[in-house]
Amino acid sequence: MITNMIMGRREWERGWGVMGERRRDAPHDRPPAFRQTHYAPPRQNQYDAAGPNAVTQQHQVARQRQVAPQRQVAREYRGDGVRQYEGRAIWQDRRSSATRQGRRGAALASVLAVLTGIVAFAWAADRWFGVSGAFGPIPGLSVDEPGPRPGFALPFACGQRWRLSTYRGHNPDDAKIDMFRMDGTTRGAVVRASAAGEVRQLVRPGGVKIDHGGRWYTLYLHMDDISVSPGDEVSRGQPIGRVGAVGTQAAHLHYEQLFDENGDGNARPPEIVPPVIQGAARRLSPDGPFPVVRSTNGC
Repeated sequence: MITNMIMGRREWERGWGVMGERRRDAPHDRPPAFRQTHYAPPRQNQYDAAGPNAVTQQHQVARQRQVAPQRQVAREYRGDGVRQYEGRAIWQDRRSSATRQGRRGAALASVLAVLTGIVAFAWAADRWFGVSGAFGPIPGLSVDEPGPRPGFALPFACGQRWRLSTYRGHNPDDAKIDMFRMDGTTRGAVVRASAAGEVRQLVRPGGVKIDHGGRWYTLYLHMDDISVSPGDEVSRGQPIGRVGAVGTQAAHLHYEQLFDENGDGNARPPEIVPPVIQGAARRLSPDGPFPVVRSTNGC
């Protein structure tokens, strides 16, 4: 019995040491549960054999095996508290997602509103000021129906005599007319509306465009001292400006008649037509002759 006690003490000292501390060089004495949840740093010979990367991976795997059970225990210990916390986190995540979707929807609505405003402004500018000619008629918006050509008179006071001319490159040569006074001074002569209508827009150089209804328009250029504004109603023979040399070298009045053939609510250069003045067609040629016409406007 004494012998057994001595041998048992030796085995105990071999595993725990003299002061009761468990010896590190006796892993075979550790219980299985301890070996599964704890790990010892790799020895130097393992480091040399496997290399630093492999030892580091082993270190991380062992660390995860040690910490994972502790996290599981903590989760089981908290119980409903953990589930409540997770539910609150999910709710907050859903609320954040809804907020982001709402912001995206508001941003998209703002972009659409801006684009709609730009298109509406561009169409209005094109409709009323003839900026680009890119916009045609829009369904649901009324446009003048085609009507007979108004009785256009020479755009000067009754009895004045004016020579009508054109030149090559006037484009079209037979539809655009330059007018020069034969019985007085051209510059400063009062320009009068060829027919009743509404001033549609002021154009360059020194121009006025009048809408006479039925898609018919007249255009007067190179004037100064313009006395009308867009939207003004004018009667036949009403003064609209004076002959000048705005944008040209010699004082004269450039005159056009236009018909809004495509029905887009305005008339532009491609829609110029050969003029009919005081009942007579004035389809001129650059080679002449250049007729002199006496005005009956306001007579």
